[in-house]
Amino acid sequence: MEAAEITAAAGLAAVIIAVIGLAATAIYRIGKLTEATNRLPQEMQGEFQSIRVEFQRIYDRFEQNEHLTGQRFQSHEELIRHNEELIRRNEELIRSEGERTRQQIRNLHQAIMSHSHDEDGSVMFRIPPPEPDE
Repeated sequence: MEAAEITAAAGLAAVIIAVIGLAATAIYRIGKLTEATNRLPQEMQGEFQSIRVEFQRIYDRFEQNEHLTGQRFQSHEELIRHNEELIRRNEELIRSEGERTRQQIRNLHQAIMSHSHDEDGSVMFRIPPPEPDE
């Protein structure tokens, strides 16, 4: 074999080794892509499950807050009713106290109207007291 033939054979061997190396690399990468593609649905299922769990947690929290809001609203309504009742009682008390005060003023007015002073300054009361228009 001549040098040219040896060089050609070595070049051909190098090309064959390079093609085998490229093919092996391509097969390896295709295997990795296939593995990743096969793993993808499982990973997506896991992600969807974690999303479902998070949504359920949020929904449960929403329901709990809704329940608490309902309870607070009901307690506020009860408090409003209680306050309205207190206001009514206070208004009745104010009316009765006002009437009692007016009666005391009338009695005081009658006492003032039914007395006079004699010449030495002694107080003299008239019985029955005079009418308010006298």
